[in-house]
Amino acid sequence: MKPRPKIFETRYFSNLEFAIGRSLYLIVMILLVTASSGISQTLFWDQNGDSSGTGGSGNWGSASTWRLGSDTGTLQNWNNSGAVTAVLGGTGGQVLIDTSDGVTMSALNVDSAGYSIHSTANSRPLAVTGALTLAPGIGLTLSMASAGPTWSLGSIAFGSGSSLSVTGNATASNSNRVNLTTSSTITGGGITLNGTAAGPTGFVAASTSVSLNTNILNNSATSATMLGASSGNTLSYGGVISGNAKLQISAGQTTGAGTVILTNTSNYNGDTYLNHASSGVLQLGIADALPIGTALYLAQSAGGGTADAGGTLNLSGFSQTLAGVDGAGRGVVNTGGAATLTLAGSGNYTLTSQIGVPTSSANLTGTNNNITVIKNGGGTQTFSGGSSYSGGTTVSGGTLLAKNATGSATGTGAVTTSSGTTLGGTGTLSPGTGNAISVSGSLAPGDPTTNSGVGTLTFTPVNGDASFTSTSTLDFQLLTAGLHGYSATYHPDGTLNALSGSYLSGGNDRLIFNGGAAANKLDFTHLGASNFNVTFASGYTPAALDLFDLLNWANLTGVNDPSAVVGLSETQLDLPLLTGGLEWDKSKWTSHGVIAVYSPIPEPSRTLLLLLGFGVSLRFRRRFVTAE
Repeated sequence: MKPRPKIFETRYFSNLEFAIGRSLYLIVMILLVTASSGISQTLFWDQNGDSSGTGGSGNWGSASTWRLGSDTGTLQNWNNSGAVTAVLGGTGGQVLIDTSDGVTMSALNVDSAGYSIHSTANSRPLAVTGALTLAPGIGLTLSMASAGPTWSLGSIAFGSGSSLSVTGNATASNSNRVNLTTSSTITGGGITLNGTAAGPTGFVAASTSVSLNTNILNNSATSATMLGASSGNTLSYGGVISGNAKLQISAGQTTGAGTVILTNTSNYNGDTYLNHASSGVLQLGIADALPIGTALYLAQSAGGGTADAGGTLNLSGFSQTLAGVDGAGRGVVNTGGAATLTLAGSGNYTLTSQIGVPTSSANLTGTNNNITVIKNGGGTQTFSGGSSYSGGTTVSGGTLLAKNATGSATGTGAVTTSSGTTLGGTGTLSPGTGNAISVSGSLAPGDPTTNSGVGTLTFTPVNGDASFTSTSTLDFQLLTAGLHGYSATYHPDGTLNALSGSYLSGGNDRLIFNGGAAANKLDFTHLGASNFNVTFASGYTPAALDLFDLLNWANLTGVNDPSAVVGLSETQLDLPLLTGGLEWDKSKWTSHGVIAVYSPIPEPSRTLLLLLGFGVSLRFRRRFVTAE
């Protein structure tokens, strides 16, 4: 009989059991350490823990709802170390972020349709440091149901036919914001934005260079599409933005000191708002990157929230047609070749900043004044700031008002208006050397919103004329009675003799011409008869001795010097009818641009003749009566 092998002895079984148990213990400890450390894991969502399938609706942080390594792996808790690749597969559903500090992962793969990730608190964001990957044909919804969350994605990888929807209820002073945190290029797929409140919804470049080329659709009635870039970063957008929503350029409701570049044309129906930081920039990368019907609002919020100090549109050598430009900020600038800004809307817009080289060059290299402005459409565009653009201004439609307190409202180029248009305001137009002002439409000084529309418009060409054509009209109003600062002496018949003193503006519309060279002149040669229209503003009643200085001209030769005006005549005046024995005094019109109201005083010789005639008539009547 052979000896029994030692392996079958009891002590060997005990040793084997100990070794196996120790190995199992080590395996479990490794798993536990892995789960709580930064060691990479892949976890598959399985809400109900059912071995028959993964997926479903539930809370992200619920115990034992994630499978390790595969959709049939060991169930475990979520590992929020940031080193996990999360996989949403199986049956789609709503996954609620319920963990106190949100969820962080290295990647998120969505393999099944019907999933939405939802959060109800700002403190519970979604943070994916790597890519969000959507399988072909799969859609995912990110639902930021909180006051103003910031979620983050390293990048987005769209499978063929896949889509991403972003929604949230951020209020007017907040935003539904998704940061793109790695320098990457995103293409394909489709993005739908659908914020349910007044805060904007969209994407912000939080890395040096992010290129987003996916089309965006937004039909929200309240939440604008948001594109932005934080300080030092650039977001290049090459997709098409469509839908009825507005567009807001900002990194959140406000801020965004980086640059957003539009390299494709969009066709959304809403207006465009630049509400970024003072150094932020919206730059064109193609002509008419913005829809030609959109109005551009600078330093304003699309949803009525807090307004930031920014507002810079860089044409970058590309022309753009807009409905109008409104607001402050740095205005419209150019860092490229010659570009044209066309303003063609039917509304009323007021640009309080400038067009041309701004005072601050932050995020701008090579700024220049090579911009031409064309005013089309039936609306009113007001320029309230001094501009430096040099390409000239053409008014082909509607009204252009100059209301600047300093500089030139229309830059240094020539100013030309067409028949049927209106040039007005209370500011100054100062064309540069060799550039002139030519008016073929209506010249109507004054601001329609103040002082009953009455005011003074000033032309100060450096070395050029201001002229009127056969289709021109001048439309002036008279508002207040009196001499308006002048002292006057009169001829015996009551007409003006001499004027002295300084005229006070505000009582009537007025045009002041100050030519910068001796040869400069205010030219009325081609102005037609009765085309200088004068009317009474509401509330004015004419009285004798009322005096109105409508025109003032000067060049280097002197004020009201004959060399500074040409072609002015009394026949060009169309004055309203006076009653009560009052008449118009036009004796100072061609020499001073002044008209006055007076009550004619008969000359002494004429009075004597009248008295003699009356006496003869009375004597004749007496003789005739006696004869009877």
